[in-house]
Amino acid sequence: MSRREHPLTSVIVLNFNGEAILRPCLEALENQTREDFEVVVVDNASTDGSEAILRDFEERDARFRIVRSPTNRGVAGGRNLGTAVARGEFIAFIDNDGFAHPDWLERVLETFEDSEVGAVASLVFFARKKTILNGAGGTLNLRGYGGDHCFRTNYEFAKIPRDVLYPMGCGMVIRRTVLDQIGPFDERIFNYYDDVELGIATWNAGYRVRVCPAAWIDHVYGSSTSTNRQKVFLCERNRIRTVLKFFPWRRLPAWLLRERESLRYLRMPGLRSIPLLAWLWNLAHLPSLISQRRGRRPDPNRYWGLIAQTWDTYPPILPEEHVSSTDLTRAGDRAQIGTEGDLPHLLFGWYPAEIDGEGPFRWAAPEASLLIRTMKRPDHLGLSLRIARPGQRVEVLLRPLGSLEALFRWNLRPGLQWQEFELPVHLQAGDYELLLRCQPAVHDHTGRTLGVCVQSFRLAATGRPRVATSAGN
Repeated sequence: MSRREHPLTSVIVLNFNGEAILRPCLEALENQTREDFEVVVVDNASTDGSEAILRDFEERDARFRIVRSPTNRGVAGGRNLGTAVARGEFIAFIDNDGFAHPDWLERVLETFEDSEVGAVASLVFFARKKTILNGAGGTLNLRGYGGDHCFRTNYEFAKIPRDVLYPMGCGMVIRRTVLDQIGPFDERIFNYYDDVELGIATWNAGYRVRVCPAAWIDHVYGSSTSTNRQKVFLCERNRIRTVLKFFPWRRLPAWLLRERESLRYLRMPGLRSIPLLAWLWNLAHLPSLISQRRGRRPDPNRYWGLIAQTWDTYPPILPEEHVSSTDLTRAGDRAQIGTEGDLPHLLFGWYPAEIDGEGPFRWAAPEASLLIRTMKRPDHLGLSLRIARPGQRVEVLLRPLGSLEALFRWNLRPGLQWQEFELPVHLQAGDYELLLRCQPAVHDHTGRTLGVCVQSFRLAATGRPRVATSAGN
């Protein structure tokens, strides 16, 4: 196998107690279609069985090098350690819970053929539900809260942006010359917002951050961290530091007034001291912040248009795509939506179960999908639906599971009260997807974007069905 003296790309993998996920991460890199790269694994003082896995790769493949830190220096510090020994013209970062598709590096490097591109964001999917996006780059809102584009969106309906404020940390790639220009990661933030800083600094240096839709990473969401007090504290203090470092001076007075909304933590047991501690930490580190701001001289005109112009909760409340337990082996030809029995059927687009005077139900996003398995030859599809506001229209598609071609399509106009629809079908036994598309979408008081509301579905063979008058093929 041919080797360059200086590999074209250095892939830096961070690891801390990742024994359960580290091997498939490194195997995915080992099997890339490109060969001119090296892998630098930074082990942040793991105490589990990671060391044996690292030795195995180091001994069997000369492209793998291990950097062992005696202490846990966090994400920012670990990435700086890896960068210090990396030899590539491009620096890629991936976490130990990220599994790169075989042509990931090849596709990313094609994006850098545009000389204006300084950093590239990969398309990141949930490893446990590979049709759902974890992110396609990200942005901040006016309060400095970060959110990934297309988060919890089905790939079929994702509106993938071209340029983004920052690349998601698991799968981001940057030119070495740009990284040298913008300087090392700010190790004071330890974890969270390091990718935000890299993105903004790249824009500030005169380059673009672009999404590569063909560069795919599968991410085991939540494998390395969980939402707890320490995570909330780190996110809050780093959000404040990021805003003070990069936002225009003229924007800060309005931002400070909005910071009163952080007092909501006072109503949350266990989190009441978060606002005070986050601000005290930032005041203690104000000299380094001022020094970095002066050194970088932010030019918000380059990236302000990529910031979400909203003060509201960001990202908004979304369906829990990554945790639903779709299971073909337990799916059937009918289900009462909102009960525990509906879980094997939920593909994407479903909010938590609710209940009203007529029983349980779920609201769907504007696009939502159900899995159906039938052992019969059904001749009708029954649906119990209602909408959030007058004027909403619902398109219902029934298609073979895994296909985008609809076998049947209906346009329905449900009312505000529950309505039963009986729709004619002619199907063989098999596995199907029921897709519901509702327009226009409705935003409720909690921030959810709602489509149709569903109470039940069923495929049945009972003779010639009654076709609802508001349904049309």
